[in-house]
Amino acid sequence: MQDPPGYVLLALRLGLVIALYSFLAWAFVSLWRDLRQQSVNGSQSVIPRIKLLAQTIDAPEQSYALAEIHVGRDPICEYHIENETVSQKHALITYHHDQWWLEDLNSRNGTFLNDKPLDTPAVLTNNDHIRCGEVIISVFLDS
Repeated sequence: MQDPPGYVLLALRLGLVIALYSFLAWAFVSLWRDLRQQSVNGSQSVIPRIKLLAQTIDAPEQSYALAEIHVGRDPICEYHIENETVSQKHALITYHHDQWWLEDLNSRNGTFLNDKPLDTPAVLTNNDHIRCGEVIISVFLDS
């Protein structure tokens, strides 16, 4: 069997290079469009309200439509709890990826979600119970 002429190999190589670069260009354009669409959708999304009610202390129900809610004894926390068993900045409630999340901020007495210790961020659902120290907080999510 004879090797194909040089111009045939050159044409095949050029065709392969053009096909490869065309695919890469298509992939980058598709990713760019998708990311741009997600950022447009993300900037228009409305943060649903979350209501927090501390059951074990005398505190009113508080409702928020913020992307971040710090829970703790520090007066600058959005959900301020005056209790010795609660750390200054005890936990963080955030809204991202269309869900509410709870995260412990290395608190002294730990954060519990439905009586289970919280080691990693966890998704909150309606009627969940958060325990910060001795304080139990009920969570109510708007649908």
